[in-house]
Amino acid sequence: ALKTAGYTFIRPFEIGLALAENQDEQLRHLGAIFCRALGVAFQIQDDIVDAFGTVEETGKTPLSDIRDHQHSYLTQWVAEHGNAKQLETLHRCWGNSSISLEERDEVRRMFVQSGALTSALAACEDELTRARAALQKLQPTPSLEALFSAVIKKAVPEELLQAIRVRSSV
Repeated sequence: ALKTAGYTFIRPFEIGLALAENQDEQLRHLGAIFCRALGVAFQIQDDIVDAFGTVEETGKTPLSDIRDHQHSYLTQWVAEHGNAKQLETLHRCWGNSSISLEERDEVRRMFVQSGALTSALAACEDELTRARAALQKLQPTPSLEALFSAVIKKAVPEELLQAIRVRSSV
């Protein structure tokens, strides 16, 4: 998640400051905190949506991270906290490019029952709170606050996370 935050949020922010020849150290510091937190929240929600989103919501087949043997917040949680059955499910399905619908449902249950989904949702919310706090410390004008709030909403669509909460009963 930190790697993604770096190249999708932090570096573009730093480049923008450099191009604007902005030397404000407080803006640089608080902006980096904001961008890091938003970038991590973005990656965590992307992991959640990959596992629990629908084709209609995302435009892609669910569980592509599992199929492609990609690490995610959810797989890491299960690897560290899962029981023997959950670990067996993870190892059997991780990297399997032809996961059946039954296995898809089994992986989703594993993420819910292991606590991975609950932990990921909480971590995502913590990072959004951190991003909003950094934004408030910048004391933006109302128009800049509206702009940054729109960026947050676009980067991490909370209505999609809420739909996943409801579908997953967490």
